[in-house]
Amino acid sequence: MRPIHSVILFLFCLLTAMLIACGDKQAHPYAGLTIESFAGMRKAAFVVEAGAVHRQLRQMAGAEKGTTVADAAVRRYYDDGESMLLWIDRKGIDSRADTLLGCVRQLCEAGISDDYFQLNDIERDLNRIRDLDTIGESLCSLMARTEYRLTKAYLRYAIAQQYGFCNPTDLLNHFDVRDSDSVSVTYNQVFDIPVRHSGAEAARKALGKVANDSLLVFLHEAQPRNHLYAQLARAYAQTTDATKRKRLLVNMERCRWRERSLPQDQQRYVLVNLPSFHLRAVCPDSTLEMRIGCGTSKTKTPLLTSHISRMDVNPQWVMPRSIIEKDVVRHTGDSGWFARHRYFVMDRRKNKRIEGHRATWTMLHDPRYAVVQEGGKGNSLGRIIFRFDNNFAVFLHDTSTPAFFVRDNRSVSHGCVRVQRPYELALFLLGKKAEKYADDLLYNMTGDSIEDKTRHISSINVEPQVPIYITYYTVYPSVDGTLQYLPDIYGYDQHIYEYLAEKCLKAL
Repeated sequence: MRPIHSVILFLFCLLTAMLIACGDKQAHPYAGLTIESFAGMRKAAFVVEAGAVHRQLRQMAGAEKGTTVADAAVRRYYDDGESMLLWIDRKGIDSRADTLLGCVRQLCEAGISDDYFQLNDIERDLNRIRDLDTIGESLCSLMARTEYRLTKAYLRYAIAQQYGFCNPTDLLNHFDVRDSDSVSVTYNQVFDIPVRHSGAEAARKALGKVANDSLLVFLHEAQPRNHLYAQLARAYAQTTDATKRKRLLVNMERCRWRERSLPQDQQRYVLVNLPSFHLRAVCPDSTLEMRIGCGTSKTKTPLLTSHISRMDVNPQWVMPRSIIEKDVVRHTGDSGWFARHRYFVMDRRKNKRIEGHRATWTMLHDPRYAVVQEGGKGNSLGRIIFRFDNNFAVFLHDTSTPAFFVRDNRSVSHGCVRVQRPYELALFLLGKKAEKYADDLLYNMTGDSIEDKTRHISSINVEPQVPIYITYYTVYPSVDGTLQYLPDIYGYDQHIYEYLAEKCLKAL
């Protein structure tokens, strides 16, 4: 590369000489001007030589201590000493640097620390380069440092906006302690939402976008897909309340997680937002809302996505082992207690029913035996259950004790979600088939017994299957679009905020 200021000055003088000569049609004394005429102005500090830039970039890569995916990628990119320069051309630092820094500033205005991107350092060095301020170091050194920092800031920005600053699968599944001793700790798995995680391939793709001059399009595409993100960002800008800002920052991070499926992509879906204790069933022409009950802090309802595939009417309840060992074992031999609750024991190996009063202490502690409650009136699952594939044996279902729906805090279950209006939800899921099943379904869900066997319904497939999202947003819009600030019922907000604060947030 030629000295930048010398080239510009030479071109300016040459153009001036040509214009003057054209104007008076006379030979101009500077007509023979060449760049060698400025040789006396050449200064070592102004010389930018590609080889020297590459050597300094390699040194910076060798000294890189960052631990993020972006940091590892920038280290690999510059380590060979021959990679194409992404932000430097013969005119200096490419104007795309300003495009990038504009996006980074917006993110910093939304709560992310300037230091995470070295934003102030980059802007200072960029101004020095453009002013040819080489006091204390060469232009070559300034160029190399700015090139490296721009690439690092770019990758950190692109990966964070596409995938989040944290890995939710790892972070949330190492939060809820199941058991611990002096040797090890085991955790309950509470997050099972399929998300895409960042990696080396994502970084290579982002670097390719700069090299191919498609940066502006890529920065637009890299924004969080979740439509809620923009609304939360506006709310953050409009409030100075530290408590609200903290809550908004955490929920903006949730919007960055690259979920493989989002409600906004669906025509029909069911969404359960646990902190709101509400279910929302949405289709193009209507929205159904109802209260729900969910797991307690000790038996948390997991976060997941699936598809509701079937509804069973008057289902039997197969009791979880934890309830058997906690609540049932102490009633061993009490025939009245088993009869009142309509419990019996099932030998899983032989598929054989054993009356409850014949159950022994040994049986109840043996996982080869199950405790089952008869279906129908009084069953803990209520009169209908909505089934979907998941790794936790949790479902949506009716309840035999609906009085709790009047409470504000409805963390009451062992993990399943109890719904306030199960009949209406069933009709929603049936869609075009609702009219066909409506009367018989109501008959089966309300009668003490099914006298008319021709109207008996045991199970109905949901076709097409309806996506279900069990989520956790503590700032979420009501049906009319107004943001609601909701309780952090399981403590996830605090856990996420502490991680972000240590990694990338400004102090509030």
